[in-house]
Amino acid sequence: IAINSCRDSQRKSALEDYNRELSTIADESVTQVSNPFFETLSTGGAPTDLQAQIAQFQVVAQQQYERLESTDVPDDMRGAQQSALIALEWRRDGLQRIAQQVGAALGDQGDEADAAINRIAGQMEVFLASDVAWETRVLPFVDEGLEEGGVTGQQITRSAFLPDLSW
Repeated sequence: IAINSCRDSQRKSALEDYNRELSTIADESVTQVSNPFFETLSTGGAPTDLQAQIAQFQVVAQQQYERLESTDVPDDMRGAQQSALIALEWRRDGLQRIAQQVGAALGDQGDEADAAINRIAGQMEVFLASDVAWETRVLPFVDEGLEEGGVTGQQITRSAFLPDLSW
């Protein structure tokens, strides 16, 4: 009985630790990347400056991805981990693609600028997809894993990267 109790305690602790780390990364994805990224887009600036700033946000997004990738994952959280990594990957890659297009979108005129703007708009849809994946895959998997592990009283953090649909 003592061994089973110890195993249950270790399992619950691992689930709580995972949820805490995932929640921290989810929050940081919004506060360290999304919020300043969209603020940067709103305030504008020279195309090369914007490109450099967006590239920095992409670096932070990559670090968040790598941090989650290296996190110890309890078996009950494998689905959450896979889904969260996909969402973070979409965010990172979207930032990279926007950084590549912002110069043409702001610096060129005509068809080239229109095409770059459309490609940036497409990446906003990728950000929305990452939010949908977080809401419909990550959160339910975390909830299920905690419930199956007998863990209660945990907050499961949402992560909405796209501030609103008007982008």
